[in-house]
Amino acid sequence: RETPGIGMESRMLTTAMLTAINDLRRAKRSCFFLATNRLRAFDSAITRPGRFDMQLFVGTPNLSSRVIQLRQKMASLALDDEVKHRTEVSYKEFLEKVWTEDAMFMNYLEGMQFATACANVVAHGGELTDDIMAPILKQQASVMTVRGP
Repeated sequence: RETPGIGMESRMLTTAMLTAINDLRRAKRSCFFLATNRLRAFDSAITRPGRFDMQLFVGTPNLSSRVIQLRQKMASLALDDEVKHRTEVSYKEFLEKVWTEDAMFMNYLEGMQFATACANVVAHGGELTDDIMAPILKQQASVMTVRGP
């Protein structure tokens, strides 16, 4: 309803969802999860107060979580602990430099793709530097999920 161009298909989906939600609530033996990254696209009848017992916002990973993603990617690699440590430090310092430009806007999967690409550089004997990571991030940013206002 918030979007003037809402089509019949969307209105029918709203009606079907409301019916399904009401049936589940009556059963009192079920748990209903709804996940979206476009909450504003839902009809207000779906998201009105009282419709769900709880709404939980899950944001994008923070800087520490992104370093953990890299650590997880490197865990299975046969690398010296010193190399892993240097790589983590370089990775974190790079992300801190570009955090407000691109890095903080990557969702979980995009962050994992970036961490994987960086871990692959190290796995093939490369040193993880800003000059190596910048083009990887630039390529990643060019295909990142488009975010609305």
